[in-house]
Order: sequence, then structure tokens, then C-alpha cells
Amino acid sequence: MVLTMVPTSIFAADYSATVTFNKTAGGAANETVTITNPDEVLGLRGLPAKIGLTMYFLGWSDKDNFGVDKTAKFYQQTAKISEVFPDGTIGGRLYAVYISIDDFGLINEGNSLDLNKALTGEQTVLNTVVDIQPSLEPLAERYTKAIVDGKDYYDLYATSNFTMNPKIAIAVYNNPWVGALDNGSDWTTLRHNKPKATYVDLHLKLDERLEVSDQITAVFKSYNFRPLYVMALVDANENPIPDGTARNLLIDPPEHILNNIKKDNPETSFTFNTYLTNTAGEKVRLYEYVLRCRIRVGYDSFGNKISATPEQIMSDMSWNFIQNDNSYVRIKAEDANAIANDEADPIIISGLVKGSAKTIPPTEIEEVN
Repeated sequence: MVLTMVPTSIFAADYSATVTFNKTAGGAANETVTITNPDEVLGLRGLPAKIGLTMYFLGWSDKDNFGVDKTAKFYQQTAKISEVFPDGTIGGRLYAVYISIDDFGLINEGNSLDLNKALTGEQTVLNTVVDIQPSLEPLAERYTKAIVDGKDYYDLYATSNFTMNPKIAIAVYNNPWVGALDNGSDWTTLRHNKPKATYVDLHLKLDERLEVSDQITAVFKSYNFRPLYVMALVDANENPIPDGTARNLLIDPPEHILNNIKKDNPETSFTFNTYLTNTAGEKVRLYEYVLRCRIRVGYDSFGNKISATPEQIMSDMSWNFIQNDNSYVRIKAEDANAIANDEADPIIISGLVKGSAKTIPPTEIEEVN
């Protein structure tokens, strides 16, 4: 008989990681330990999960300024030490990451929009040649100049990637301390509870020289948020609409988009109108759309919490228009020609991310006119 011993870990038996856990953020002294079990989790290391009513533990980072340094890595407290230091280490250092109520001012900071990220000019203006200049801050405006080749119209492929501050993204996903950001006394009926919730609005504004289809089918992707509805910020007379009375543009009731959310899938598809109808029965074209999203809390039947790595959690939210035979967005050849000849301003598409941490009841977030 031949017995084969199968190791419980892929790491060598002599694994060793000497790590200093910097606990300054949690008000504790630093601790240097040597860990020989590669499967040992990072854990809290004696730190409190909550400090008072306003600070919550998120995890660990290799940098002391996670959320500011874009190169900083993040590790959940459930991560194994060998995931952080696969080959062991003799001088490793990890920093405790806490988030405070004051940090949630960042929900509207450190955010950006990138249009047609990683796409070439030819992929943006279909079947032609274009030159796309770099994105601009703070609204990430994307200038597009087309070279005309005799067509009447040029179809535009529209994708938008919204970047959130990584510290906020992790906090939103973790929703620490039993739902500090979005919670209710009765989790099975969270949508109708009185406690307040957290949301973000993704704004996308198109140049009014573009021609837009009456309806657009889109896909939203996020590991942190679920889409609720698409709003118009003006009425049919193009007058601004006060907050809380925004018009819903979905072609079906609001529940339509919730019913399209699939378990364990960060992508949700939905269709919305790009116009309102005035009292004369005329269509009034809209060029700015707002997609409102709420945290994937996982406490109700819509938008379960998806298992995700820190990299996925901190990845861009995307809102992409699905391309079909009839393009949703296009530009007239005469306008494209004027732009190409420097006789008109470039096409400008802009957007931004706005949010609010636990400020309004879920019923106000999820119910619109």
C-alpha cells in the first residue's frame, strides 16, 4: 500500500512572516509578530471593530494613507497572511484602516468619469477615424473630433466608467458594524424601513448636437451598488426639478430595474426613455440622465451582496449603452465635418458622481414620480 501525504497548504512548511501591525489609527501601540502558519488570517489584532459611534474598522493596507495613495493595496481582515506575503517576509508592515463619519465627505471627492475607457478613436466613432484628446477634470470632459468620409451620420459608441474613492468603496461594500451605512430594524423588509440609507447618483450629460434614440438599453456594473432608476433633472418645459421630485425615465415601473438584478451578478440591464412629453403631447429631448444607485446590502430580495476581491470592490462602476443595429447616439456628418475642419467646437460629453451617506429614508430613494 502506498500512502500519499497531501499538504493542507501550498506553502512550504518553513513559512515565516515577521510583520509589524501599525495600530495607530485604532489608538493602540504597534505590534511586531512572527507568523509561521500561512493560513493565519489578519484579523483585528486586538483592535476594536468600532470606536465610539463614528469610527469603524475596515481592514489593513500596505500604506499608511490608503484612500489617498492610489498605489496602496487593501486587505480584508479575513485575508490570510500568505495572501499578503506569499513568500514570507522579515520586515513586513501593515497599517490598520479605519473610516470615520468625517471621511464620508469623500463620497463626493476623489471621484471621476472616464468615457470610452481604453477604447480607440475608431471604436468610439464607429466605422470612421477619430482623434480623442485626454479626459479633463473635474467633469472628465471627452473631446472627440471626427474625420468625415462622406457619410450622413456617424454612430457613437458610448461607455462610461465612474471611479469612486477606494476607501469609500471598501466602506460601502463592507457596510461595517451591522450596517452602519444602510440598515434597518427588520432586514427582510428593508426597502420600507424608516432608517436612512446611502446612495450615489451617476450623472451623464451629452452634447446637444448629438442625435439620441427615444429609448436606450444600458448595462450597469458594480460590486457595491445596485441600480434603482434613471432620472430627469428637468421637467417637460426644461425647468429644473427640485431634489426629491425627480422624474423617472424607465419605460416600466421602478420595480422593473430591481427585477432585472440577478443574484451574484454585478451587471444589470434596463431600458429608459430619453425624452419627456409636454402638455401638447410633444416629445422633449433630454441630454442629461442620472442613474441613482443604492448599496447592495443583501438584506432584501434585490441586489444581494456579491463575493468580491478588494480589487473588484475598488474597480470602476460602469454604465454602458448597448450597441445595436440602430445606434442610440450619433452625430450629423455636417456637424462632424465642421468639427474636423475646426469650424465648430468639439463634441463634449461630461459626467460626475454625487452621493450622500445615510441621509434619506430608503422609501425616498426607491420611489419616484
